[in-house]
Amino acid sequence: MTTNVNDDGGISMSWSGDEFSWGNGFPNSVTGGLHFSNKWNKDKYNTNNTYQFNQLEVSGITTNKTQNILPDTSFINTSVQDQVSNKRRNKLTSIYEWQIDSSSSLKVTARGTIVNSNNRSAFLGKAISDKGIVINATDRSTANTDDNRTLNTNIFYRKKFKKAGRSISLNNDFNFNNREENGFLLADNSFFNSSGNLVRQDNIDQQKINKQKVSNINSALTYTEPIWKNTFLVMNYRLNLSQNNAERNTLEKNSGNNKYEKLVDTLSNNFIFNTTGHTGSLNIRYNVKKFNFSIGTGIGTVNYRLKDLVKQTDRNVIFNNFIPAISLNYTPKQQRRFMFNYTGTTKNPTLAQIQPIIDNIDPLNLTIGNPNLRQSFVHAISIRASDYKVLKSRGLNFSFNYNKTENAISNSSFVDSIGRRVNQAINVAGNYNISAEAGFGFEVIPSLNLNFDMGPRKNRFANRVNGVENITENSSFNFSINGGYWSDKWINFYLNFDANYNHSKSSIRPTIVTKYWSYTSYANLQFKLKKIKTYIDFNLEANIYQKTAVFADQRDIYIVGASARKVISKDDKWEVKAAVSDLFNQNLGINRNVNSNFISETTNQNIQRFFLFSLIWNFNKNGKPSNSGF
Repeated sequence: MTTNVNDDGGISMSWSGDEFSWGNGFPNSVTGGLHFSNKWNKDKYNTNNTYQFNQLEVSGITTNKTQNILPDTSFINTSVQDQVSNKRRNKLTSIYEWQIDSSSSLKVTARGTIVNSNNRSAFLGKAISDKGIVINATDRSTANTDDNRTLNTNIFYRKKFKKAGRSISLNNDFNFNNREENGFLLADNSFFNSSGNLVRQDNIDQQKINKQKVSNINSALTYTEPIWKNTFLVMNYRLNLSQNNAERNTLEKNSGNNKYEKLVDTLSNNFIFNTTGHTGSLNIRYNVKKFNFSIGTGIGTVNYRLKDLVKQTDRNVIFNNFIPAISLNYTPKQQRRFMFNYTGTTKNPTLAQIQPIIDNIDPLNLTIGNPNLRQSFVHAISIRASDYKVLKSRGLNFSFNYNKTENAISNSSFVDSIGRRVNQAINVAGNYNISAEAGFGFEVIPSLNLNFDMGPRKNRFANRVNGVENITENSSFNFSINGGYWSDKWINFYLNFDANYNHSKSSIRPTIVTKYWSYTSYANLQFKLKKIKTYIDFNLEANIYQKTAVFADQRDIYIVGASARKVISKDDKWEVKAAVSDLFNQNLGINRNVNSNFISETTNQNIQRFFLFSLIWNFNKNGKPSNSGF
């Protein structure tokens, strides 16, 4: 968790994690660490140092069902993937802060990480036509080891001058990464004709050896100058330098000695990607007590240089960037606010989209590059208004968001008669998304609050399917109600109910319409029996999906938990607790997604019912524990 306090008093908080923080499946985790921090010379110097060890093994089964809509037909893909992942990490973080004087400071942060992992996966999938005939079937297994070493360093210097409002800051990031992967791909792919007869079978037995070295430097220089009363000029310059040396080798067995020695030229390459970016911007900011306004723009260039060490070819691509921005913030009263923001952002295609490094880890889905891709430009408008009466526990809020993308980078896919797909990035016109939300909350009786929120959403997405232009329009509507009662008496409770309506239609097959409701709910009930120092909690989480023609076997998930906690010592320092999670053993990770001409639902195994018994010791130097819950 990172908390930043801005010069105008605003506070922002952010949380970040990584592959050791979440996942799907059943985890077996070991974590340990050491921390040392110190301040000296009247807090002029400060250091924080942490070593952390993580080991995470995750196993689980993921199932997927996807409806693919084509101009003249549709088919269903089903798959089951059984995977095991084992990762081990050693991480060292060191932070040094120096308050040079009352007007300047220096902060240096360094993080070094070594991650070793082993992954194994078994994948079974098939495609079924709208007539119920199998189009193709795949039986694929992969195994690989991965050694990944990174070093990230940040140097941040800031100085405030004697003239109020004048400041300068320099922020530098230096990132280095060295990664080596060694893996194997075994796949049996079978293809059938319209009558269900086998017409082709492909067998793949390959070794994959990948190496990648990445270095990146990002520097940002910011200077703020007061130009007249309450008005400031903010100037920024950013420099980005990066190099990516990527080598991929695919080997097949030599028939003579049955060893992986035969290089597959079409799946092997060695590229060096060099990127150089320059961006400069000017902003004028006006601040008074109730009103602040900012307007500015930035321009820049990005130069991509691609060197193919195998074919001995060079490619150079240059994009020009334009970044306008306007923001307005009006606060007529302390708890009443109106905000307007507009930003224009240039988005450049990646080198992977222009000339990708081919990877056939999924032989039925391949991607080719498009050297003619153009950059896109995103217009983003947001309007927000809110009014709160703290003493009356009343609140009203409204928000509106609109994004439109010119020359949006989308996808072109071609699916042949036996279900193989080839993807390519293309530019399209007309992509946008729009949403609005309104909320109202009030106090029914003292300590009992109710809140209502509702809002529509709509987006338009263009792509190309088998050479035909396709427009997908998705619309949805959300309604939620939540309420709670909080007091120091014997009972507390909280209830949230959320309903979502989804509607999707694609122009290539307008007769196929996907529409359904989904519902989520969470409830908590707490009893506080203070005379006998006992606290009992019940909670319920429900996830309900309306069944559709494609997802007729959809399960509804109800997760029930309970706990009881009792203080067992006179000084309130010792307590025992018993808890159960997912009492009815129903927990599954379910995600339904509507995107372009795909409608998919993925189900992941998650931790289900377990019991937990705890002996807790509360100790502090500030009196008795509050007994607000543990």
